[in-house]
Amino acid sequence: MTIVVAARAASRYGGQMVDRAALPALESGSTLDLISDAVLDGMEFMGMNLSGIRASHARLLEVAITDCSADDLETPRLDCVDTYMASLQVQTWRCTGGSWRDATFERLRVGAWLADGAELLDVTISDCKVDLLSLRGAVAQRVTLRDCRIESLDLTAARVTDVIIEGGVLGELLTADGNITKLDVSRTELHMVGHAGSLRGLVMSQDQVKDLAFAFATHLGVEIAEG
Repeated sequence: MTIVVAARAASRYGGQMVDRAALPALESGSTLDLISDAVLDGMEFMGMNLSGIRASHARLLEVAITDCSADDLETPRLDCVDTYMASLQVQTWRCTGGSWRDATFERLRVGAWLADGAELLDVTISDCKVDLLSLRGAVAQRVTLRDCRIESLDLTAARVTDVIIEGGVLGELLTADGNITKLDVSRTELHMVGHAGSLRGLVMSQDQVKDLAFAFATHLGVEIAEG
């Protein structure tokens, strides 16, 4: 399968994980900078309340956003390159149709992270707690989720290549109509998989397959005799 991602400025980090220390000296920004169609380069947003921000088609290049909170955040078509976000607490984040390239998310606490139709390329998400991570119709390539607790991961109709989920807990995985080349969940605690007919390309451990065998059989219409 070929993943086609719209052309963007070349990353300086070459697919490596971006952290705060790797970024250059950054200029302090304010919530007034977070507006629609803004182009923000080399800026840092720290300790802010982002509740009610509405900023569509904004572009972030070498930007850090840390220690911020928001009850409701809307950033549709957000384009992030070489971006670092950490220690955010957000009730609902709507970022549909956005894109992240060489981006790192750490220690996020999100109720609903709605990124349907997004493009994720060389993205690391670690130590995050998310009730719902919705990537319906998204493109995800070389993405790592490490030591996260995600109650529901929705990959319905998504195109997934080289995605690894390791450590942490994944409560529910939904993959209906997905095009999965490789999705490795063998090193996480997986509780439930929905739509067992759409699991080609999923990598699971033997113990996971045993644990979920009853759910798979039920999905396939197998009648299980008692005793």
